This record gives sequence, C-alpha cells and structure tokens, in this order.
Amino acid sequence: VVELPTALLVTKENNLNSINYRISKHTLTAGILSFFLHEPPIDSEVFSLKNYLSQTKQGFQQLFKTHEVKLQNSFIIALTMITVISGQILIDTQLVAEGWSARELGIITVIMFILSAGFEQLTPWVSKKFGQWNGFILSATVIASTMIFVPVVGIVFGTIMIITRNGVGEVFGNSASVMINNTTESKYRATTLSTYTMLSNIPYVLTAYFIGYYMDVWSVHGVTAVLGVVLTIIVFGAFIKKPKVVPVM
Repeated sequence: VVELPTALLVTKENNLNSINYRISKHTLTAGILSFFLHEPPIDSEVFSLKNYLSQTKQGFQQLFKTHEVKLQNSFIIALTMITVISGQILIDTQLVAEGWSARELGIITVIMFILSAGFEQLTPWVSKKFGQWNGFILSATVIASTMIFVPVVGIVFGTIMIITRNGVGEVFGNSASVMINNTTESKYRATTLSTYTMLSNIPYVLTAYFIGYYMDVWSVHGVTAVLGVVLTIIVFGAFIKKPKVVPVM
C-alpha cells in the first residue's frame, strides 16, 4: 500500500506529469486537506530511558529465548543486515551506475515501486508453496544472486535484476517478521520486532561511510557482488542448519 503513493510522488518529482496531468492537482489537494486531519486521542506512554532499556531487554529475551529460536533469529538478523545495506545504499547507486539518464531513472523508480507492491502480495503464496523457512531462504537466495550477477548481464537485464531484488526484498522482510512473530508472545511482539530492526540496521549505520568509500575507489557493482557472496554464505548456513522452532500459540 505504501509503495503506490510513493510511486506517484516520484512520478511528480521527475516531471512525468504527462502520464496524467491530474497527479499534481491531486497531490496539492491532498496536502491541503492533510492540515485539517486530527489524530484520534489514544493512550500514550511518556518516553523514559528506563522504559526503553526495559523494553529492549524484553526484545532480546524474546529473540534469543531458546536454542532453536536463537538459531532462527540469528540467521534472520544476519541476512537482514545485508539486505538493509542493499536496500538503503546499493539499489539506487547500482541503477545510477547502469548509465540511465535522470528521466529514465525516474520511470524505472516508478516501475520498481509499483512492482514492489505486487511482490509484497506474494508473501503468503511463497510461504504456502515452499514453507515459511524455505520461502524465506529462497527470497534471500534471489537477492544474493542479483547482487552477484548484475555486473555481468548487461544494462537491461541488470536493471531487471535490480528491480527484482527490490521486489523480492518485500517478500523477504515480510517473511522475517512473520517468523519472528510466530515465536514471540503477542504482548512482546512490537518490542521484539523493534529490537530486531535495531540489530539489523547497526551494520548499515556503522559501515555506510566505508561502503561509500570503496564504491568510489573500486565500484558499486564490485562492492555489491562481494556482499552478495557474503549473503550467499549465510544463506547456505541457514539452509543447512534449518531451525526447528515451535510457534507460540
């Protein structure tokens, strides 16, 4: 759902209003109306460092509470660390490195967001067809493959692979969240997912500068391929050491 309005905004920003001249008018109208929206009153909890640390501790306890759950979530976090870097840095820079013009990049970005919305709806089908864990591993394998092979397949097929990676990333992320939820008590799920997100983003935050540096001195495709190999190694380990978790009822 989020991807479709994002695609429309990208369309506007890239002067693609020729597709539908009403897009700008609708966006302006929506912007004006948003000032008259009121947030419904809800119970809220005042932030405190003590509560934050307590909730984070609960998140860690849920993520690593048994051997099998720890094994599953360790693989999920390790794989997500790489996919976060891919989504936050590498996809956009690889598209630029493919040599497309600014206008062409705008069109590709619109297509990418719209297709991602479609890919996201495939998550239940993938889980049912291949199983929760195998479907997750399959999506990670597709992501790793596109990271490795983009540099050697040419501009058109390379771009298709990048778009595919972005879409499959939605299936990957949804599957990860579902599996974590399945092993977490309902009252701790929001906290546990928040802790999972925090852990998964730490490498991106710590290495973003160095990744950018090596993309300059080497190449974005080279850096992406190396991370793709790392992702493949983790995927292989996750496939061999398939955890046997029992969902929380």
